[in-house]
Amino acid sequence: MATSFVWKIARRGLIAVGVVTVASTAASAYAVRQTRKNATKLPPEFILDIDLEGIDLVEQAAPLNPFFQFTGRFRKQLELRQAVEALRLASTDERVKGVIATFGANQRYQGLAQIQELRNAVTDFRERAEGRVMTVAYADAFGEAGIGGTLSYYLASAFDKVYMQPSGLLSMSGLASSTPFLRRFFDSWKVKPHFVAREEYKNIINQFTQDNYTKEHRHATGTLLKGFVTDIIDGIAASRGLNQKQARRAIDDAPFNSDEALAHGLIDDFKYRDEAEGTFGLEKRTRRIPIAKYLRAQAAAKGTNQEDPMTAAFNAMMAPPGESIDGTEQDEAAAAARAKRAERDRPVIALITAVGSIVTGKGAVGELQQMQEIASTPMCKKLIDARLDPSVKAVVIRIDSPGGSAVASDTIYREVMRLKEAGKPVIVSMGNVAASGGYYISAPATKIVAQPSTVTGSIGVVFGKFNIAEALRQYGINPCTIAEGKNADAQFPFSDWTREQERLVNRLVDHIYSGFIRKVAAGRGMSEAEVRKIAKGRVWNGKDALAHGLVDCLGGLQDAIELAKTEAGLPLEEDAVVIRDMARPLPLLVQIVKMLKGGDVSITACIASLLLEAGLLPAAGQLQERLACQVSAVLAREAGINLSALEPGPQLISPGIPIR
Repeated sequence: MATSFVWKIARRGLIAVGVVTVASTAASAYAVRQTRKNATKLPPEFILDIDLEGIDLVEQAAPLNPFFQFTGRFRKQLELRQAVEALRLASTDERVKGVIATFGANQRYQGLAQIQELRNAVTDFRERAEGRVMTVAYADAFGEAGIGGTLSYYLASAFDKVYMQPSGLLSMSGLASSTPFLRRFFDSWKVKPHFVAREEYKNIINQFTQDNYTKEHRHATGTLLKGFVTDIIDGIAASRGLNQKQARRAIDDAPFNSDEALAHGLIDDFKYRDEAEGTFGLEKRTRRIPIAKYLRAQAAAKGTNQEDPMTAAFNAMMAPPGESIDGTEQDEAAAAARAKRAERDRPVIALITAVGSIVTGKGAVGELQQMQEIASTPMCKKLIDARLDPSVKAVVIRIDSPGGSAVASDTIYREVMRLKEAGKPVIVSMGNVAASGGYYISAPATKIVAQPSTVTGSIGVVFGKFNIAEALRQYGINPCTIAEGKNADAQFPFSDWTREQERLVNRLVDHIYSGFIRKVAAGRGMSEAEVRKIAKGRVWNGKDALAHGLVDCLGGLQDAIELAKTEAGLPLEEDAVVIRDMARPLPLLVQIVKMLKGGDVSITACIASLLLEAGLLPAAGQLQERLACQVSAVLAREAGINLSALEPGPQLISPGIPIR
């Protein structure tokens, strides 16, 4: 009886596996067929659609678990440089009859510098198109509940026309930063923070050690916010035909309803979404082509499409009806061949993107999170590959990092120096933030380019720990330590530092800080005394960094690429140089195989995530502990708390400035 029951269960399981296999095979075959069926041609007339409400604008697309893609529980990502490139191509594309950008009511952005770069791309599009094409920005509301619309509206104001739903609010109320100071909370729980920082502006630890802003902390944060808002006022005033006082008053008097926004000249009319889409004066059947789809079609036409056939088939299968536009497998193969031939005939500029906290070795990104990091080993490999490749004549490094490990930062610094010493110009393009360790790895570059609102500097060091022994004893937990070595337990979270240990920690931090100063001085051609004056752990915006010699010019990634051409003596013509991305994603099939082998993201992690979502995850065990840590990291990040400061080892971390 038991045998019959087991066989019945096994048979049903085999049938289920068979059904899934047949279904997936059929789906893949259908996707490939659709991929082959769709040509790479775009319609003769179309509107370029930038759906900022439905995508996340990122510096570099995070590795995405392919198994999660089938569930549909993920947001599409569009890399900033792709958006900028699409607008550049569209500006001279006669088929583009309009551009429309749709904004979410409570949209989030990674930072103001990113918005400035995209905003400049919109402005450049309008100049290059010479009035041939109208650009439209639409939002149901720019922020709801009276907050959160400043950054969205700042970007939208660069478009020819700005429309908002009649019932919407324009909540352009400025920017604010808040810091949860935890010292009294720690005192009440008998948690003792022990931290050392260099110097007074290195305020990332203040939220743990203070109960309010210090004078330096308040000054640095206030100066940053004032600079950010000044940039926003200047941009809005120039785009909307207002003077500085009018733009400032608009921020101070916000939020506005649609009538008030129209009266202040902040919008051109109040319309619903379908009405805004009809302002181009084109036939209703004129198609709207998503920006990502436009890029794929352009890449296929130019022979630069880097998508492998299976990924193309997957995208065709997962896209909404009518959105598949990739070429056939033969087209893909031909495009790849053309791209390789083109690279053999033309000089190459290598593009390396470095996003996230800086860590040692190969990195340790968790299985269930999509956080990004700059791991020293793979980062150095890219730099070495670029140095040894004779076709690479210059390197552009795009950095968006608040810092991290001092050791890892120095490892990467060394490879950047070797690259420059090999006679290859290295241009750093800073994104939203390139501070502390992020600035450390930028310092040896030939030239540094930043946006006016890039957060940079923070030349300083922080080191420390928490003593949680008394907090544990309140719950009957008695932590005991046996150590063989005078300082073996110095960084254990169960004791205070002795006087000797505190002296050793200060000596270590001074040594690292002095080394940081020397490296910046050598890289920037400054004296150590000059660097010390502008260091002290202080963050600067891009404009102030330029004034203090920390960066060489203001601009975006495209400006950095043009500068790389000039420094390397390469032709400035658009197609005379190949821009080679050194971080091409693995083909979809390879990603799946890595999962099946228990690679970076395992099937177990996928199943665990689904169980967690369904509320079926066991209440105990190692998995729960790991998830708890990851949830804590997410909550801390939302609160503006940088948990990297709690990692062992000296940290070059910039202060968190959560802007709302």
